[in-house]
Amino acid sequence: MKRNSYLIVFLVCASAALGQSVILYDKAGKPVAELKDGDTLTARIIVVPPTQPSTQPATAPAEYAYPIPRGNIKTISPADSIQDAMNAAPAGSFIVLADGVYKQTVNTNRGGITLLAAHAGQAILDGAGRATLFKCGAGTTVAGIRFINADDGGAGNDFAAVQLGSGCLMQDCEIKDCKGGGVTTSHADNCTLVRVRALSCGRYGIGGSVCKDLKLIDTECAFNNLTALDTNGGGGKFTRLDGALFLRHKAHDNAGVGLWFDAYNIDVRVSDCDFYHNLSKDRPGKPRLDGDGIWFEISGQTGSEGKAFGADSRQGPLTLENSRLRDNEAEGAVVYASCNVSVAGCTFINDALVLKDGNRFPFSLHDVSVTGNTFSNGGVKYDHVIPGSRNISVTVRTERPGGSLSSAAGAR
Repeated sequence: MKRNSYLIVFLVCASAALGQSVILYDKAGKPVAELKDGDTLTARIIVVPPTQPSTQPATAPAEYAYPIPRGNIKTISPADSIQDAMNAAPAGSFIVLADGVYKQTVNTNRGGITLLAAHAGQAILDGAGRATLFKCGAGTTVAGIRFINADDGGAGNDFAAVQLGSGCLMQDCEIKDCKGGGVTTSHADNCTLVRVRALSCGRYGIGGSVCKDLKLIDTECAFNNLTALDTNGGGGKFTRLDGALFLRHKAHDNAGVGLWFDAYNIDVRVSDCDFYHNLSKDRPGKPRLDGDGIWFEISGQTGSEGKAFGADSRQGPLTLENSRLRDNEAEGAVVYASCNVSVAGCTFINDALVLKDGNRFPFSLHDVSVTGNTFSNGGVKYDHVIPGSRNISVTVRTERPGGSLSSAAGAR
């Protein structure tokens, strides 16, 4: 294979294992067959879902089309410094990583650059035990790279092996065997993660705080928090999101909650996702970790903890729809002291949906709609909640014997 065909090889191979192909088109809509170092282009990356023909149709779903700015191409090897290459590259450049292990870290404010693996999964960034493995500036695209072996930077959503800036696109990447968090989008707006897998990280997979317009598409968080057993760990925890889409996300086999929206998240949609086999763990001298699928906690509105909402507070819907929750060791989904919540069209197998209130004054559970869901060996539980009060509407459709309605901890 010639060196000048590296980029298109990555784009074609990046999703092959997932049954998808990736094609790079130029501004005129023609496929780019070959690129070489120093070329400039204006193009977009199109992902063809497996239900579509292998040749790219004239249009693609909007969620799969991403603009790529004009720039030139530079290929580097493991002997080169990724950070030096990024710092020296003009905005819009493509930096292609040849196959191999890069035992280095990247911490730069440089943005507007596309960093690609020549062959997806074959360029490996090894942190060699340092906490921050990769940190980039705004508008960076990162694709096809594996990130491994970062140390624990500490508890909290702001600390992770990979730290993205605003407007970043991360696709076809894997973050694995890092001792702290995997990826954080904290204080970064308009980030998109596509086919990113965060596996076996010490505290959490993908998380973030104070973010706007976040998108996670075809992502996966699994086997995280099995070592730290962090109270706030698990598959991923988010706070203060203002606009987010989680589409076809998977969270499984994490210690603790698979996906946790905790505090002041608004306008969040979780659609066609899977939450299964998240694990409960005993911790000597500490509260037990509950292996729940998904939590919405004191969300659906903005505010400050312990203070009543003022004129500047805002509300926005939280939606869990068309998703599957099964065999989590605690509960399938928990809605706690939140408002403007809809749970619709979901399937619960050996799992329950818990509507919970109390101990979160001045925040409370209200304006909740539960409809069109199916339960097998599960049901809806009420914890300090009276069904029908405060605009809490529940309609249960039981698929097989075993669905139920119940109360817990003294319904009020």
